[in-house]
Amino acid sequence: MSAPHGTAPPVRRKKRRRKTPEQNFQMDIKQYLDLALPFPDAWFGASAATGTSKTTGGILKAMGYQAGTPDMLVTYQGQTIWLELKSASGSLTKVQEQCRDDLVTSGCKWALVRTLDDVERALTRFGVPLRATVGTGRESEKAVLLACGAA
Repeated sequence: MSAPHGTAPPVRRKKRRRKTPEQNFQMDIKQYLDLALPFPDAWFGASAATGTSKTTGGILKAMGYQAGTPDMLVTYQGQTIWLELKSASGSLTKVQEQCRDDLVTSGCKWALVRTLDDVERALTRFGVPLRATVGTGRESEKAVLLACGAA
């Protein structure tokens, strides 16, 4: 059946998966890090896909993904800085707490971040000179920072 003269045929849109608040937050952080980090330092998203099937979970595990791994990794002049993203009310699982402890014991830096302001504060605390700032001036919950000898 064709559309009446002068009207466009209906457009079929692909269903888009809805993003979770954590995915949206991680995308915001990606944009911020692209602008703020000094060159040639880098960052990487390290989280596995959320809501994965048993099959996908098995594949990720076989490829080396570990449960509890923080969501993002930033490198700066040899430093390894892990960022764990949480909502305002989110809390760490026991596996995430163990992973944090193991990373910090091995010499990595680690921060729990709930806002872009927290990301900026954590990176500044760990000595990363930033090329851009969030610049919102809004108050946020204090970032929980852990580092070898610099908490």
